[in-house]
Amino acid sequence: MDEYTKIQEMAEEIKKLREEIATETVQFQWFDLFKRVAAAILIFIIGMYIIRFLRKLFHNFLIKKNSSHGFRHFADVAFKIGLYIILLTAIASVLGIETASIAALVASIGLTIGLALQGSLSDLASGILLVTLHQIRRGNYVYLAGNKDQFLEVDEIRLFYTSFLTVTKSRLYIPNSKVLNEKIENLSVIGKTKVEVDIGISYDSDMKQAKRIMERVFAENEYILSEENEVFIKNLEDSSVTITGRAWVMPQDYLKAKFSITERIKEIYDEEGIVIPYPQMDVYLQNTESKRQSKGAEEL
Repeated sequence: MDEYTKIQEMAEEIKKLREEIATETVQFQWFDLFKRVAAAILIFIIGMYIIRFLRKLFHNFLIKKNSSHGFRHFADVAFKIGLYIILLTAIASVLGIETASIAALVASIGLTIGLALQGSLSDLASGILLVTLHQIRRGNYVYLAGNKDQFLEVDEIRLFYTSFLTVTKSRLYIPNSKVLNEKIENLSVIGKTKVEVDIGISYDSDMKQAKRIMERVFAENEYILSEENEVFIKNLEDSSVTITGRAWVMPQDYLKAKFSITERIKEIYDEEGIVIPYPQMDVYLQNTESKRQSKGAEEL
């Protein structure tokens, strides 16, 4: 009986010991989890400061290299994404999450998003080409798709679209893929451009006098950069002789110069009696009845 009692006491002691070990294990697990979470929060806070500091250094480096505004934007976004991926990987490692599973999850999410946003990815790729090929830059003045009535200023090249400022200072957003595939006439490539003004005069007007007037107007215009102006006969149209003038102007003054020169030429032409014709057609009517009578008289 004494031996049985001793065995029971030993069993009770073993049970208590197991409960104490289990309690300590749970407490240790909670403490370990708390340490991991605290370390992850600390890494996140420090990492955000480091990312901000590195992005600032990278931005200043790109400015010193005279990179375009669009390229700086793309490079900053790519650099930021890379730093955030490194930070999230470090946090996941501290929390005990396997990085391989995270990579697989990110890859599957990326594939799903890529299939759903094929058009947007095309715009993204086109945007990268725009900032690397330097076809247009911020502040350039362009004609898009050969449309001379749409004078645009490049405002900003973003990830998926390019914004332009119109003559009325409204903002126009065009997808990058469309901008890349359109014909672009950039007036700001060499820092200045030539304004061209076409004026048609009648065949009866004094052509030499009309050319002298145009030369004088170009020379007196405030937006013209130099005296290297060209005035010549461009075409002989059906009802007019086209006189063309060209001169160097700053890209931002292109429309101002063209409008002011055209207006001034019209005023002087009116004063000097030089006619600017409008399209017209001369119609000759023949009297068929008179023809019949004259033909009958000849037969008699």
